[in-house]
Amino acid sequence: KVCLAGNIEEVEHVNQLLRKEFKEEFWIGKTAAMWLEVCPKGNTKGNALESLAKELNILPEEIMAFGDGENDIEMLSFAKHSYAMANALPSVKAVSSHITLSNDDDGVYEILKNFIN
Repeated sequence: KVCLAGNIEEVEHVNQLLRKEFKEEFWIGKTAAMWLEVCPKGNTKGNALESLAKELNILPEEIMAFGDGENDIEMLSFAKHSYAMANALPSVKAVSSHITLSNDDDGVYEILKNFIN
């Protein structure tokens, strides 16, 4: 995995260049407006979650996932109960079934506290 950081314009420029040249070989996505990650294709949180779910015999309907960056999109798409953080990128919010508070406002806790006795 390679991580690149810079100002928003630089990151978007590099994002477009890398996607044009390497989209068949690598997963390329923003995890924040100023942060870009590059990983081998198929090496995603979504693939890891799906593999683990199969091994543990857990259905997507039984899975809750939280995310804020493009590296979370496949994982959120797999989980039936998907939550984008309020600070998530628009592309992440678009694939999530719910939106919760931001990371700074304890968005994960606000959802999980409903399941704690």
